[in-house]
Amino acid sequence: MRYKIVHIGDSGINDVHHIGVEHDGTYYSVIFGRYENGGFLSIPNMGIGSELAGFEDVLWNAGALGRTLKRKSATEAIVNAIADYAQYLRYKEVQDGSI
Repeated sequence: MRYKIVHIGDSGINDVHHIGVEHDGTYYSVIFGRYENGGFLSIPNMGIGSELAGFEDVLWNAGALGRTLKRKSATEAIVNAIADYAQYLRYKEVQDGSI
């Protein structure tokens, strides 16, 4: 087997988070973060991955995730949970004096 690794960009991966989202009796283990080309989301136990815009861009993120996760209500719950968590992190930074 021949291949060539053409990019090593671990330094570009950051702001990674893991949240558990329960919706309609199903648990979604959601890992999301940023990398050089934008944002990403993974639900490993379901084999689902998607690009993300900003964590709070619910409309764009729902469209992107909806291409792989076919349950619209679950898609909306997950992207809203990510947006809410991002707002919480920003609030916490302000309270802690980080920004």
